Amino acid sequence: MNPDMNMNILMALALAAQPLPAPGAAPDAAIGWEILGQDGDGRILIDPRSIRRDRDFVHFTIRLEANDPGRQPFASAEMRVVIDCVRRTRGYEAGRSYDRDGRLLQSRETAPADVVMAPFGDDSSNLLFHRRLCPRAGA
Repeated sequence: MNPDMNMNILMALALAAQPLPAPGAAPDAAIGWEILGQDGDGRILIDPRSIRRDRDFVHFTIRLEANDPGRQPFASAEMRVVIDCVRRTRGYEAGRSYDRDGRLLQSRETAPADVVMAPFGDDSSNLLFHRRLCPRAGA
């Protein structure tokens, strides 16, 4: 995955705040994960049922899957993310990472009031979220 995506992943796991699927849970076909992007390193998916809007903010759950878990610090990760569509900032409310056997590697949660919102630029993987979830705000 590109360095920006890796940085976002590490920040997410460090900042994380709301419940996620049970540890080791495989991606459930019933969830209907939607692929937002992929490259040679892996793919990023969103759970459309998790999308919750609150004025300019959108909360949602994503899943990252590494194509080569040996090169990444995890095989998959699920994160609860919030973006501010107007200010173009994002924060990570919760995060869990798993090894290739589905074992929990790391889990972080933060109180909603303590979520750190950070700006993202035009070259950020966060634009995938912004384009998908903030159509009126533009990209």
